[in-house]
Amino acid sequence: MIMNVMRALRRASGAAVFAVALIAMSVAAQAQKKPSAAEMATAKELVKVTGATALFTPLIAGVVEQAKIVFLQQNPALSNDLMKSPPRFATNWHHALPN
Repeated sequence: MIMNVMRALRRASGAAVFAVALIAMSVAAQAQKKPSAAEMATAKELVKVTGATALFTPLIAGVVEQAKIVFLQQNPALSNDLMKSPPRFATNWHHALPN
């Protein structure tokens, strides 16, 4: 009986520590400053120079296709909408890339 109580207390204390850690991480994430225009320009230039867009372009299409398969397995009624989405998505996401 006492051993069961001790185990329950250990589990509860572990969950409490985990919850406090999550709260602390979310506060730290919200405290971050927004990047300056110069930092954004440097990041865009780095993406352009390294060719990262060429690396991620096929990756995005693959992720969309895998998500479509999962959604169709979970809800076949989405078939019509999902069959239209990937081509439309493929033409709409390029505006987010650096020039």
